[in-house]
Amino acid sequence: MKITRIIIHNYRSIIDADLKIDDSTLLVGANNAGKSNVINAIRAFYDDLRWTNADFPKSDAIDDSAWVKIYFSLTDSEWNNLADDYKNENNPNTLILIRRFKGEKAKSTQSNIYAIVDEVENEKLFYGAKNVGIAKAGEVIYVPAISLSSDQMKTSGPSPFRETINTLFKKVVSQSTAYEKLVNAFEDLNTEVSVNSDGAFFEISEEINRSLSDWEIRLQLNINPIKFEDITKSLVQTSFFDEKLGSEIELRNYGEGFQRSLIYEIIKIAASQKEVKESSKKEFSSETKILLFEEPEAFLHPSQQELMAYNLRKLAEMDDWQVIMTTHSPTFISKNNDQINQIIKVEKESCVSEFYQLDKNSQRYLTSAGIDFIDEIQAFVNDSNIAAADKSKAKQMLRGDISDDSAAQFDRFRYQMWLDTEKASMFFADLVLLVEGATERALFNLLLSDRWNDLAKKRILVVNMLGKYNAHRYMRLLEAFGIKHGVILDDDNQEKHHGVINMFMESHKNEFTVADIKFFGGCLEDFLGIVEDKRSDRKPLSVLKALEDGDIPDKKLDELKTLFCEALAL
Repeated sequence: MKITRIIIHNYRSIIDADLKIDDSTLLVGANNAGKSNVINAIRAFYDDLRWTNADFPKSDAIDDSAWVKIYFSLTDSEWNNLADDYKNENNPNTLILIRRFKGEKAKSTQSNIYAIVDEVENEKLFYGAKNVGIAKAGEVIYVPAISLSSDQMKTSGPSPFRETINTLFKKVVSQSTAYEKLVNAFEDLNTEVSVNSDGAFFEISEEINRSLSDWEIRLQLNINPIKFEDITKSLVQTSFFDEKLGSEIELRNYGEGFQRSLIYEIIKIAASQKEVKESSKKEFSSETKILLFEEPEAFLHPSQQELMAYNLRKLAEMDDWQVIMTTHSPTFISKNNDQINQIIKVEKESCVSEFYQLDKNSQRYLTSAGIDFIDEIQAFVNDSNIAAADKSKAKQMLRGDISDDSAAQFDRFRYQMWLDTEKASMFFADLVLLVEGATERALFNLLLSDRWNDLAKKRILVVNMLGKYNAHRYMRLLEAFGIKHGVILDDDNQEKHHGVINMFMESHKNEFTVADIKFFGGCLEDFLGIVEDKRSDRKPLSVLKALEDGDIPDKKLDELKTLFCEALAL
């Protein structure tokens, strides 16, 4: 049983969100965009976080209701065991549950969880009792971004450490004869002291009951049966032996990075344990664990972040686990680049969180970029009004043409290669400027760190597209994820095929392209009035040298800044 879709209505900064959820899902975006609100909405659904009226949006809500709806994909076994009242016959192996927090059907004394069957919400609560229904939909394990080490690692109250220890210990004791003997021993002890006439509790209660006889009320003293939760809460002691120091060290004296890695290792071990369940009666229930991990990269250096990202994805591939993360780390995005449909970009506009992720249409649009470009060049070559001499370069571009399927596959590979740690920072920038190559990027970054430092507060990222012919691909990618951007290209004097290519790129302006595409007349060096280095590998160095040597007039640098700002609508 795994979550496939979540719809959130009127929860904090979220007015309406409809999110596709994969085995591993990554919520990315700037601080205060609303990533944690998605996590907390899921926690509220699972009763891991209490709903209060303060969770209702402060503005922009169009009605007075608040709810979270979750779609689950069931295995055949789970589907067969699910009560018929909750089965969607038109959508087999799918369970749809809604939990209402505010509105006519929301009451504090009940679970407020209802199944939706064939688009109609049940009138009766899902499996009735308050604690029964939600327990059948799996459980969440929540790891916050930052908290006191004592809060993360305590066993006396709720904590990520205790929850993962409970998960692990529950699976271990299900097969433990020693635990079975311990349970029986507690039952024997209760019989001995509470039931037998010569037991200590029996004697005490009988003496008190003689005094209460006129009230017709009796006192009973019993020893509760021991549960595995009691052991982890009160009897488990953690200690860490430092082999270098040769002594025990309290956990709070270790860094946050070690503590978070420890939590993950416990989760990983818990996931590897298989619980043996024996039941003569088939009942619907899910053992799925939904790991809600906020900023797993926190306190980890880059190589540790890479390992953590890999391990969490592997954990999510397991049948009974699902991972939903928030992150500010380009490393986590870059390690997810082969599954960019698992990325959800969160952006806040006017106090309301907006969400962007790839659907089938946007994925198709991304991977058809190469096909559309080839079609444009082919149309140029086929145009009888254009001189044959002007088509030579365009014809070279069409040589070795590939099938549409291969072109789409190549584009998919391009996006995977491009979303490295550096370019993945696009998901966290306020504005992205797309430029043709390393020369423009090197020059702009140097100017932004020095002469143009007044623009630093705009949080601009300059991205090298590896050539003009990739501009439309980047623009489609940024459009799909709602990332605001501008573009500066060489116009190559509009010669031959460059005119039609420039127009093709301009046609890709979208709602997130903040201004018309800007062009250098000829190329960057022509614009600056300096000589272009004939060796392409030295072009960035030559431009930086010209800047340092004072060969670029201040007037030209001012004009360059004006063009830069116009491209980003600043």
